[in-house]
Amino acid sequence: MGWFTQGNDVKGPTPAEAESLWDAEAPEAGLGSATLKLMDAFQVPGSGTVFTGQVVSGTFRVGQQVIITGKAGFARGTIGEISVGQDRPESAGVDKYISFNVANLSLRVEILGLDENSTVTGL
Repeated sequence: MGWFTQGNDVKGPTPAEAESLWDAEAPEAGLGSATLKLMDAFQVPGSGTVFTGQVVSGTFRVGQQVIITGKAGFARGTIGEISVGQDRPESAGVDKYISFNVANLSLRVEILGLDENSTVTGL
């Protein structure tokens, strides 16, 4: 996960802390749900975790519930703000390269095992 931590030493959670973060099973994504192919994830002080990538299907909206899926499982969050270049639209659809912030995920993101196969699914 060096690309996420940018080579910095990051103290991970204890096994008990990690286990308490996961739901028993992933929620079902309905037909027409949005999917983002994750390109990068990083922490921005005061803004939470920022995810960037290309929208593969559907539409992402401000306030939408999302599931971030990595090698070690998944985490839930809510989109706070979307950016498309310099614009701050309320939504973004297929083929757009976007970034968006999701608050209160820092500990979960550290243990998700994000890589080039990770996705974000909008519910």
